[in-house]
Amino acid sequence: EYIDNDIPTGAVEEFVEMCHEQIQMQMGDEQEDSKKEIVKKDGCYCIPVKIFQEWYDESPYRRFPLKDLKEALKVYGYTKCNTGRLDYTVAGKGKVIALRMDKLEGEKNE
Repeated sequence: EYIDNDIPTGAVEEFVEMCHEQIQMQMGDEQEDSKKEIVKKDGCYCIPVKIFQEWYDESPYRRFPLKDLKEALKVYGYTKCNTGRLDYTVAGKGKVIALRMDKLEGEKNE
C-alpha cells in the first residue's frame, strides 16, 4: 500500500505520540473498568470514534483532513481496521479507532 495524501510521516508519528499520551492519562484514571471508555482488546487500545474525534479537534493536526489522517495511520500500520474501513468494530463498544499496542510501545523504545 502507498499513501496518497499530503500528511508528512513526522506529523503522523507526532499525532500517534499525542494519542499515546492521551491514552496513558485516561487509562490511569481511577475509574472502574466498566466505566473506562478506552479498552484494551485484540492487542489494541480501542478508542471510541467520538473521543478520537475530540483529540483530533483539539490538536494542531486538524489542519489535515481526519479521513486522510486515519488513512495514514492504517497505511503505516498503527491501526487495526475492519476490511475496507478506517475503523474497527468492537462488540459492546461499537466503532472505535484501534491503535496497536505493539506499535505505540515500540515507538517509545526506539
